[in-house]
Amino acid sequence: MGILFKDLMQKVFPTAIWVVEKLITNGLTLVLGASKIGKSWFVLQLAIDIDNGSHFLGELAVQKLGIIYFALEDTEARIQRRLTKLGIVVFNDAWLETTWEKEIIKLKTYLQDKPKYKVVIIDTLQKFAKISDLNAYGEVVKALGLLKSIADELGIAIIAIHHTRKGVESGTGDWMDGGLGSMGINGTADCTITLTRKRESSEGFLRATGRDIEDIHWALNWDKKLCIWTKTGNAPKNKLLSVDQQIIIDILQQSAPESLETSDIAKKAGKSEQNTINILKRMGNMGFVTKTSRGLWSANKLTNSLSLGENELVNLALIGDKIPVVTIGNNENTNQGAK
Repeated sequence: MGILFKDLMQKVFPTAIWVVEKLITNGLTLVLGASKIGKSWFVLQLAIDIDNGSHFLGELAVQKLGIIYFALEDTEARIQRRLTKLGIVVFNDAWLETTWEKEIIKLKTYLQDKPKYKVVIIDTLQKFAKISDLNAYGEVVKALGLLKSIADELGIAIIAIHHTRKGVESGTGDWMDGGLGSMGINGTADCTITLTRKRESSEGFLRATGRDIEDIHWALNWDKKLCIWTKTGNAPKNKLLSVDQQIIIDILQQSAPESLETSDIAKKAGKSEQNTINILKRMGNMGFVTKTSRGLWSANKLTNSLSLGENELVNLALIGDKIPVVTIGNNENTNQGAK
């Protein structure tokens, strides 16, 4: 059943709920990440901030809303210990569930009986949806489709945690292809958020893309002692590169000022020509490489970043060819070197 454009423009739709500014609105959001990097702490922190209407990750405005947290891999005792560790003693209407034995479709009736709750966090998707094979496209799409339809019909936000496959934590491959059963996930979710953090490191990154948000790549800090995530700024541009993309950038930079044919790049990188073409096209869209009129590839000048500490970066950029401009932290002053 369709509708005329002129009639469509006369309809009044509910205003979108911005649960977290710039990041999460109503609909279905997936939070992806490797095991034991702090995903559950991330969404517990999110649940607390939504319940209190405080700032998520230390700076993002959050709308105070009723929140239901399905902590299906935890017990009430563990959640109590975590809340105590976080120092949270004042709550509003946040609701906890540690089991869910019903079919997904029953969530709609469950939520209709709790109309003040506008945000649902599910930890994890596999436990809640009882998906037997997360790489089975049809099974994943069916489960996510049901969750999305419930979110859309009720005008709420559903946020589900899911595990990434091996390799995403280390940066290999495309981060959007990181979720188990990712083809079904990326095609169904309204927003996909990926958390990455190397083992024993406090430095993490959040990447997000979606239908209602701008693409995001933020640097995060994981405080192991306090078990809190904070946003430390925008990630340096070269951190956007996967391992495969960095290999190709290195090849192109080493050949500069000469440009290279795709076949030469593929041979040096030890990859198939078709795979190399796909990587180059994606990097071109990101602004890292340029294809000349003769079909040759060259690397664009990039901003290099050196870490001086948790909250201090030195960014080096070239103005023209000879004048280095150094920016420390958020200081807007620049020091120009000799020409």
